[in-house]
Amino acid sequence: MSSNDKIHLEFPGRILFVGFGSIGQGVLPLILRHIGIAPERLAIVTAEDKGNEEAAKYGIKFVKERLTRENFRRVLNPLLGRGDFLINVAVEVSSIALIKLCWEKGAMYLDTCLEPWPGGYTDPTVPAARRTNYALREEALALRAGNARAPTAVLTHGANPGLVSHFVKQALLNIAADTKVEAGKPGSRAEWGELAPPPQREGHPRRRARHADPGQAEATGRIRQHLVDRGLRRRGLAAV
Repeated sequence: MSSNDKIHLEFPGRILFVGFGSIGQGVLPLILRHIGIAPERLAIVTAEDKGNEEAAKYGIKFVKERLTRENFRRVLNPLLGRGDFLINVAVEVSSIALIKLCWEKGAMYLDTCLEPWPGGYTDPTVPAARRTNYALREEALALRAGNARAPTAVLTHGANPGLVSHFVKQALLNIAADTKVEAGKPGSRAEWGELAPPPQREGHPRRRARHADPGQAEATGRIRQHLVDRGLRRRGLAAV
């Protein structure tokens, strides 16, 4: 860590990693570099020895224990409380079970993908329709009902969707600035959708609705042409 590193946020709680493979090991130095938190307020629970040296380097508590349906509460309860943050980068540890535990404890949650317990995708005694990723996502979405005031849980925030989603949003803002389009401060899915260029297909009803405003039509046209020109320049061609 360097004294020149920018601290973006002072975090008063604890951060708990569940799983500590390549993603966890890559994220840990970034957290220590850009989030104001002391190493003694971080902990790692993982099924393998991988990352033990990395944790020791930074003075992070390292617990080697495979989480199961039977033991996950016993293992995680002492490490998680109100205002804390659980980062789930494990495999074969139920995301839904961890979300529910976080909500009970008043902790926030983040994962890179939805995971079931072992056998969740392969157990032949479970109907095939219940062993799909679709079924798992539907189960996760059902958690919303009645939990509007629960701590934040961000699901499937990995590379894509996740990091790429942020890149796309920043790209939209950059393009709007380059093409002199007033972007405002989009904060909802609908507002980000309005900033994106409309479908290309002629006669599409959404295209016609968006182009009912001549000023909007001109703005989206500039964005579209900007994208085309950049693509041509990258290929060494001139825009026609």
